[in-house]
Amino acid sequence: MPAGRFVVEASALAEGAEIELDSDHAHQVRDVLRLAAGDALTLLDGVGGEWPATLSRVGRAGVVVRVGARQAGAAEPRAQVVLYQGMLKGAKFEVVLQKGTELGLAAFVPLLCEHGVAGGDELGAAKRVRWRRILVEATEQCGRARVPELAEPCALARALVGLAPGTLAVILCPDEPGTSLRAALLDRRAGSEGASRAGPEVALFVGPEGGFAHAEVALARQAGAVSVTLGPRILRAETAAIVAAALALEVRGELG
Repeated sequence: MPAGRFVVEASALAEGAEIELDSDHAHQVRDVLRLAAGDALTLLDGVGGEWPATLSRVGRAGVVVRVGARQAGAAEPRAQVVLYQGMLKGAKFEVVLQKGTELGLAAFVPLLCEHGVAGGDELGAAKRVRWRRILVEATEQCGRARVPELAEPCALARALVGLAPGTLAVILCPDEPGTSLRAALLDRRAGSEGASRAGPEVALFVGPEGGFAHAEVALARQAGAVSVTLGPRILRAETAAIVAAALALEVRGELG
């Protein structure tokens, strides 16, 4: 695999084209990776394509690459697992975005919950720009070719209404009796091999630091979601999100 992998504007990519990298990527090529003209790297269109490229000019005045033919990203997961995450404080939500991208989640939907963070700086435009950057950098690092989608924050009720037919929706309820997440995933897998779906295979609903309110759990169940647990220990919200994502992708054969 080439030393550098960079997400660039898809509209600029075409076989044989020469494009100049932005200042951040140029710095990585020139000052961090210390690549030179003639070296190879990979450009990513962010929607599943990899574009092998060759550096044609490297200097303080700019870094220019010649683009090769598009290839399908080999490391992109086939399973579509979406995380609906109750808003978390500070860097905790960013950790979920980063690690979820590395694991192979298809999309993230920030949830506005009764016990979660809402409004103010946490949902400002600058924060969303930072979240997008985290997704892009994690995509570049982990070998994926598709940047996960990041939906607008929404209420739980709206998220449930928007679920596509055929999606297995599970809601983590650590303080209530329920089946294990693995059992729910295996049960759905056994009963749906080869079935067509209109949307993602699995929708994971994970609460904020205070968990989902009882009324929110009841609402999810009414919408067809299965309440599940991750075992007898109480996990922090960001830990639960990562464990749930890993389990869902492992059951679907995406983690070896």
